[in-house]
Amino acid sequence: MRFLEVGLALAALATTLPAHADRQTLGLTYVTPTGEHCPTQAELRARVARELGYDPFVAETGQRRTIGIHIERASSFTARLVDRASSGEERARELSSSSGCSDLVDSVVLAIAVALDPEVVPAPDPPVLTPAPQTPPPAVVSIMVPVYVEKPRPPPLPKPAPPDRLRGLVSAAFGVGAGFVPGVSVGPALAIGLRRRLWEVAIEGTAQLPGTSANALGSVDITSAMGSFIPCYTPRVVERVHAMLCGNLTLGGVFLSGDDALAQSFDSWAVAAFTGPRAGATIALSSQFDVHLVGEVLGNLAPIEATIGVYETSVTLYQSPPVAGRALTAISVSFP
Repeated sequence: MRFLEVGLALAALATTLPAHADRQTLGLTYVTPTGEHCPTQAELRARVARELGYDPFVAETGQRRTIGIHIERASSFTARLVDRASSGEERARELSSSSGCSDLVDSVVLAIAVALDPEVVPAPDPPVLTPAPQTPPPAVVSIMVPVYVEKPRPPPLPKPAPPDRLRGLVSAAFGVGAGFVPGVSVGPALAIGLRRRLWEVAIEGTAQLPGTSANALGSVDITSAMGSFIPCYTPRVVERVHAMLCGNLTLGGVFLSGDDALAQSFDSWAVAAFTGPRAGATIALSSQFDVHLVGEVLGNLAPIEATIGVYETSVTLYQSPPVAGRALTAISVSFP
Protein backbone atom coordinates (compact mmCIF):
# COMPACT_ATOMS: atom_id res chain seq x y z
CA MET A 1 0.00 0.00 0.00
CA ARG A 2 2.81 2.36 0.76
CA PHE A 3 4.27 2.05 -2.76
CA LEU A 4 0.87 2.64 -4.35
CA GLU A 5 0.37 5.80 -2.26
CA VAL A 6 3.63 7.36 -3.44
CA GLY A 7 3.41 6.30 -7.09
CA LEU A 8 2.00 9.56 -8.38
CA ALA A 9 4.47 11.58 -6.35
CA LEU A 10 7.41 9.63 -7.74
CA ALA A 11 6.25 10.20 -11.32
CA ALA A 12 5.63 13.89 -10.76
CA LEU A 13 8.85 14.61 -8.91
CA ALA A 14 10.91 12.58 -11.37
CA THR A 15 10.05 15.09 -14.09
CA THR A 16 10.91 18.12 -12.02
CA LEU A 17 13.91 17.05 -9.90
CA PRO A 18 17.15 15.92 -11.55
CA ALA A 19 17.77 12.26 -10.91
CA HIS A 20 21.44 11.36 -10.87
CA ALA A 21 23.95 10.15 -8.35
CA ASP A 22 25.38 13.55 -7.43
CA ARG A 23 24.20 14.91 -4.16
CA GLN A 24 21.52 17.48 -4.82
CA THR A 25 20.26 20.20 -2.51
CA LEU A 26 17.06 22.19 -2.49
CA GLY A 27 15.09 24.55 -0.31
CA LEU A 28 12.12 23.48 1.85
CA THR A 29 8.88 24.97 3.03
CA TYR A 30 6.73 22.80 5.29
CA VAL A 31 3.27 23.63 6.64
CA THR A 32 1.10 21.33 8.80
CA PRO A 33 -2.48 21.80 10.01
CA THR A 34 -2.88 23.46 13.41
CA GLY A 35 -3.83 21.13 16.22
CA GLU A 36 -2.85 17.92 14.44
CA HIS A 37 -0.03 15.61 15.57
CA CYS A 38 2.17 15.78 12.48
CA PRO A 39 5.96 15.30 12.36
CA THR A 40 7.90 18.53 12.73
CA GLN A 41 10.16 19.95 10.02
CA ALA A 42 13.19 18.63 11.87
CA GLU A 43 11.66 15.16 11.93
CA LEU A 44 10.85 15.40 8.21
CA ARG A 45 14.44 16.33 7.40
CA ALA A 46 15.74 13.54 9.61
CA ARG A 47 13.60 10.98 7.80
CA VAL A 48 14.76 12.21 4.34
CA ALA A 49 18.40 12.16 5.50
CA ARG A 50 17.92 8.60 6.81
CA GLU A 51 16.65 7.52 3.38
CA LEU A 52 19.36 9.37 1.37
CA GLY A 53 22.30 9.20 3.72
CA TYR A 54 22.56 13.02 3.83
CA ASP A 55 20.33 16.05 4.44
CA PRO A 56 19.46 17.62 1.00
CA PHE A 57 17.78 20.71 2.47
CA VAL A 58 19.68 23.99 2.94
CA ALA A 59 18.67 27.26 4.49
CA GLU A 60 19.79 29.44 1.53
CA THR A 61 17.98 28.42 -1.64
CA GLY A 62 19.79 30.78 -4.04
CA GLN A 63 19.00 29.61 -7.62
CA ARG A 64 18.14 26.12 -6.43
CA ARG A 65 14.72 24.62 -6.58
CA THR A 66 12.40 24.69 -3.61
CA ILE A 67 10.04 21.93 -2.54
CA GLY A 68 6.91 23.06 -0.73
CA ILE A 69 4.90 20.63 1.39
CA HIS A 70 1.49 21.76 2.61
CA ILE A 71 -0.53 19.25 4.63
CA GLU A 72 -4.25 19.72 5.23
CA ARG A 73 -6.89 17.71 7.05
CA ALA A 74 -10.40 17.16 5.70
CA SER A 75 -11.88 13.66 5.60
CA SER A 76 -8.27 12.44 5.29
CA PHE A 77 -4.80 13.92 5.38
CA THR A 78 -3.65 15.48 2.09
CA ALA A 79 -0.14 16.68 1.26
CA ARG A 80 0.37 19.15 -1.57
CA LEU A 81 3.94 19.02 -2.99
CA VAL A 82 4.95 22.10 -4.99
CA ASP A 83 8.15 22.15 -7.06
CA ARG A 84 9.03 25.79 -7.41
CA ALA A 85 11.91 26.81 -9.69
CA SER A 86 13.94 29.96 -9.09
CA SER A 87 12.28 31.40 -12.19
CA GLY A 88 8.91 31.15 -10.45
CA GLU A 89 7.59 28.19 -12.42
CA GLU A 90 5.64 25.75 -10.23
CA ARG A 91 4.43 22.20 -10.59
CA ALA A 92 2.21 20.64 -7.96
CA ARG A 93 1.11 17.14 -7.02
CA GLU A 94 -0.94 15.75 -4.12
CA LEU A 95 -0.65 12.73 -1.85
CA SER A 96 -3.35 11.58 0.56
CA SER A 97 -3.59 9.09 3.40
CA SER A 98 -6.40 7.99 5.66
CA SER A 99 -4.01 6.30 8.10
CA GLY A 100 -2.69 9.46 9.67
CA CYS A 101 -0.40 12.40 9.24
CA SER A 102 2.77 10.46 10.13
CA ASP A 103 2.08 7.83 7.47
CA LEU A 104 1.43 10.58 4.91
CA VAL A 105 4.77 12.21 5.75
CA ASP A 106 6.49 8.81 5.30
CA SER A 107 5.08 8.75 1.73
CA VAL A 108 6.29 12.30 1.10
CA VAL A 109 9.76 11.41 2.44
CA LEU A 110 9.96 8.36 0.17
CA ALA A 111 8.85 10.35 -2.89
CA ILE A 112 11.50 13.05 -2.26
CA ALA A 113 14.26 10.48 -1.58
CA VAL A 114 13.53 8.42 -4.75
CA ALA A 115 13.29 11.54 -6.90
CA LEU A 116 16.68 12.79 -5.63
CA ASP A 117 18.36 9.36 -5.79
CA PRO A 118 16.62 6.68 -7.87
CA GLU A 119 18.93 4.02 -6.40
CA VAL A 120 17.43 4.46 -2.92
CA VAL A 121 15.78 1.28 -1.65
CA PRO A 122 12.74 2.11 0.43
CA ALA A 123 13.16 1.05 4.03
CA PRO A 124 10.82 -1.75 4.97
CA ASP A 125 7.94 -0.92 7.20
CA PRO A 126 8.79 -1.53 10.81
CA PRO A 127 7.41 -4.78 12.11
CA VAL A 128 4.24 -4.58 14.04
CA LEU A 129 5.11 -5.49 17.56
CA THR A 130 2.51 -7.47 19.37
CA PRO A 131 2.62 -6.71 23.08
CA ALA A 132 3.50 -9.72 25.13
CA PRO A 133 0.63 -11.01 27.17
CA GLN A 134 0.80 -9.63 30.61
CA THR A 135 0.42 -11.84 33.56
CA PRO A 136 -2.58 -10.59 35.48
CA PRO A 137 -1.66 -9.25 38.88
CA PRO A 138 -2.34 -11.58 41.74
CA ALA A 139 -5.75 -11.17 43.21
CA VAL A 140 -5.79 -9.57 46.62
CA VAL A 141 -8.63 -10.61 48.86
CA SER A 142 -9.27 -8.62 51.97
CA ILE A 143 -10.17 -10.76 54.95
CA MET A 144 -11.79 -9.04 57.88
CA VAL A 145 -10.27 -10.37 61.07
CA PRO A 146 -12.05 -9.25 64.22
CA VAL A 147 -9.63 -7.77 66.69
CA TYR A 148 -10.67 -6.90 70.20
CA VAL A 149 -9.19 -3.64 71.36
CA GLU A 150 -9.82 -2.84 74.95
CA LYS A 151 -11.26 0.60 75.31
CA PRO A 152 -8.98 2.72 77.48
CA ARG A 153 -10.50 3.49 80.79
CA PRO A 154 -10.90 7.17 81.48
CA PRO A 155 -9.11 8.46 84.55
CA PRO A 156 -11.31 8.50 87.63
CA LEU A 157 -13.08 11.75 88.16
CA PRO A 158 -12.15 13.60 91.33
CA LYS A 159 -14.68 13.31 94.06
CA PRO A 160 -16.86 16.38 94.16
CA ALA A 161 -16.37 18.46 97.24
CA PRO A 162 -19.28 18.30 99.64
CA PRO A 163 -21.49 21.36 99.57
CA ASP A 164 -20.25 24.18 101.77
CA ARG A 165 -23.39 24.50 103.84
CA LEU A 166 -23.86 25.91 107.28
CA ARG A 167 -23.93 23.18 109.91
CA GLY A 168 -24.25 23.02 113.67
CA LEU A 169 -21.80 21.31 116.00
CA VAL A 170 -21.53 20.10 119.56
CA SER A 171 -18.37 18.85 121.18
CA ALA A 172 -17.16 17.35 124.42
CA ALA A 173 -13.54 17.79 125.53
CA PHE A 174 -11.17 17.11 128.39
CA GLY A 175 -8.28 19.45 129.14
CA VAL A 176 -5.11 19.36 131.20
CA GLY A 177 -3.13 22.51 131.93
CA ALA A 178 -1.90 24.98 134.50
CA GLY A 179 -2.52 28.55 135.67
CA PHE A 180 -6.26 28.39 136.22
CA VAL A 181 -6.11 26.90 139.75
CA PRO A 182 -3.22 25.92 141.98
CA GLY A 183 -1.29 22.97 140.62
CA VAL A 184 -2.42 21.05 137.56
CA SER A 185 -5.60 22.31 135.93
CA VAL A 186 -7.86 19.41 135.01
CA GLY A 187 -11.42 19.63 133.81
CA PRO A 188 -14.04 18.94 131.12
CA ALA A 189 -15.35 21.32 128.47
CA LEU A 190 -18.57 21.37 126.45
CA ALA A 191 -19.16 23.49 123.32
CA ILE A 192 -21.88 24.32 120.83
CA GLY A 193 -21.49 26.31 117.62
CA LEU A 194 -21.76 26.69 113.85
CA ARG A 195 -19.33 25.69 111.13
CA ARG A 196 -18.66 25.85 107.41
CA ARG A 197 -15.77 24.49 105.36
CA LEU A 198 -13.26 27.21 106.27
CA TRP A 199 -14.46 28.47 109.63
CA GLU A 200 -16.35 27.66 112.78
CA VAL A 201 -17.41 29.59 115.86
CA ALA A 202 -18.33 28.07 119.21
CA ILE A 203 -19.27 28.94 122.77
CA GLU A 204 -17.52 26.69 125.25
CA GLY A 205 -18.11 26.11 128.96
CA THR A 206 -15.39 24.64 131.16
CA ALA A 207 -14.84 23.89 134.84
CA GLN A 208 -11.57 23.21 136.58
CA LEU A 209 -11.39 20.71 139.38
CA PRO A 210 -10.31 22.27 142.71
CA GLY A 211 -6.65 22.92 143.36
CA THR A 212 -5.10 23.51 146.77
CA SER A 213 -2.37 25.89 147.85
CA ALA A 214 -1.05 25.50 151.41
CA ASN A 215 1.76 26.42 153.75
CA ALA A 216 2.45 26.05 157.48
CA LEU A 217 -0.08 28.72 158.35
CA GLY A 218 -3.02 27.50 156.32
CA SER A 219 -4.39 26.42 152.97
CA VAL A 220 -6.79 27.60 150.31
CA ASP A 221 -8.86 25.54 147.83
CA ILE A 222 -9.60 27.17 144.48
CA THR A 223 -11.90 26.09 141.65
CA SER A 224 -13.14 27.90 138.56
CA ALA A 225 -16.04 27.90 136.13
CA MET A 226 -15.72 29.85 132.88
CA GLY A 227 -17.27 30.37 129.49
CA SER A 228 -15.28 30.99 126.27
CA PHE A 229 -16.02 32.53 122.84
CA ILE A 230 -13.86 30.76 120.24
CA PRO A 231 -13.81 31.76 116.52
CA CYS A 232 -11.63 29.54 114.29
CA TYR A 233 -10.20 29.52 110.77
CA THR A 234 -10.10 25.89 109.53
CA PRO A 235 -8.26 25.50 106.18
CA ARG A 236 -7.79 22.03 104.76
CA VAL A 237 -4.26 20.60 105.09
CA VAL A 238 -4.62 17.11 103.61
CA GLU A 239 -7.51 14.74 103.01
CA ARG A 240 -9.66 14.63 106.16
CA VAL A 241 -7.36 16.97 108.11
CA HIS A 242 -8.03 20.66 108.73
CA ALA A 243 -5.93 23.10 110.68
CA MET A 244 -7.51 25.08 113.52
CA LEU A 245 -6.31 28.64 114.08
CA CYS A 246 -8.49 30.16 116.78
CA GLY A 247 -8.89 33.03 119.13
CA ASN A 248 -10.11 32.63 122.70
CA LEU A 249 -11.85 35.06 125.05
CA THR A 250 -12.68 33.47 128.41
CA LEU A 251 -14.69 35.01 131.26
CA GLY A 252 -15.90 33.43 134.50
CA GLY A 253 -15.36 33.14 138.20
CA VAL A 254 -12.80 31.73 140.63
CA PHE A 255 -14.09 30.33 143.92
CA LEU A 256 -11.88 30.19 147.04
CA SER A 257 -12.35 28.47 150.40
CA GLY A 258 -9.85 28.51 153.31
CA ASP A 259 -8.99 26.42 156.36
CA ASP A 260 -11.43 27.21 159.14
CA ALA A 261 -8.63 27.19 161.66
CA LEU A 262 -7.42 30.52 160.34
CA ALA A 263 -9.29 33.70 159.80
CA GLN A 264 -9.81 34.28 156.11
CA SER A 265 -8.72 37.63 154.70
CA PHE A 266 -9.61 36.91 151.02
CA ASP A 267 -12.87 37.02 149.09
CA SER A 268 -14.79 33.80 148.52
CA TRP A 269 -14.87 34.41 144.74
CA ALA A 270 -13.26 36.62 142.11
CA VAL A 271 -13.65 37.41 138.44
CA ALA A 272 -11.57 35.30 136.02
CA ALA A 273 -10.64 36.66 132.56
CA PHE A 274 -8.26 35.16 130.00
CA THR A 275 -7.51 35.72 126.31
CA GLY A 276 -5.07 34.30 123.78
CA PRO A 277 -4.68 31.98 120.79
CA ARG A 278 -5.74 28.38 120.33
CA ALA A 279 -4.26 26.18 117.59
CA GLY A 280 -4.39 22.57 116.53
CA ALA A 281 -5.99 20.22 114.01
CA THR A 282 -9.30 18.59 113.22
CA ILE A 283 -9.31 15.01 111.94
CA ALA A 284 -12.51 13.95 110.19
CA LEU A 285 -13.60 10.44 111.12
CA SER A 286 -16.69 10.69 108.90
CA SER A 287 -18.93 13.35 107.47
CA GLN A 288 -20.35 13.98 110.97
CA PHE A 289 -17.70 13.01 113.50
CA ASP A 290 -14.39 14.84 114.13
CA VAL A 291 -11.56 14.67 116.62
CA HIS A 292 -10.03 17.97 117.79
CA LEU A 293 -6.48 18.14 119.12
CA VAL A 294 -5.72 21.69 120.26
CA GLY A 295 -3.58 23.67 122.65
CA GLU A 296 -3.96 27.21 124.00
CA VAL A 297 -1.88 29.82 125.78
CA LEU A 298 -3.91 32.53 127.56
CA GLY A 299 -2.94 35.70 129.29
CA ASN A 300 -4.51 36.28 132.75
CA LEU A 301 -6.45 39.54 132.59
CA ALA A 302 -7.62 39.42 136.26
CA PRO A 303 -4.96 37.90 138.52
CA ILE A 304 -6.16 36.82 141.98
CA GLU A 305 -4.38 36.65 145.29
CA ALA A 306 -5.38 34.84 148.47
CA THR A 307 -3.78 36.05 151.76
CA ILE A 308 -4.36 35.59 155.51
CA GLY A 309 -3.42 37.86 158.37
CA VAL A 310 -1.19 36.48 161.08
CA TYR A 311 -0.22 38.79 163.95
CA GLU A 312 -0.75 41.90 161.94
CA THR A 313 1.16 40.34 159.03
CA SER A 314 -0.29 39.23 155.67
CA VAL A 315 0.74 35.85 154.35
CA THR A 316 0.00 34.96 150.70
CA LEU A 317 -1.41 31.51 150.25
CA TYR A 318 -1.97 31.67 146.47
CA GLN A 319 -1.28 34.12 143.66
CA SER A 320 -2.40 33.24 140.10
CA PRO A 321 0.29 33.30 137.42
CA PRO A 322 0.10 35.85 134.56
CA VAL A 323 -0.19 33.11 131.89
CA ALA A 324 -2.30 29.95 131.78
CA GLY A 325 -2.40 27.17 129.27
CA ARG A 326 -3.82 23.75 128.53
CA ALA A 327 -4.17 20.99 125.93
CA LEU A 328 -7.57 19.63 124.97
CA THR A 329 -8.85 16.56 123.15
CA ALA A 330 -12.42 16.78 121.89
CA ILE A 331 -14.97 14.78 119.95
CA SER A 332 -17.36 16.89 117.88
CA VAL A 333 -20.56 16.00 116.06
CA SER A 334 -21.83 18.02 113.09
CA PHE A 335 -25.51 18.28 112.19
CA PRO A 336 -27.57 17.94 110.18
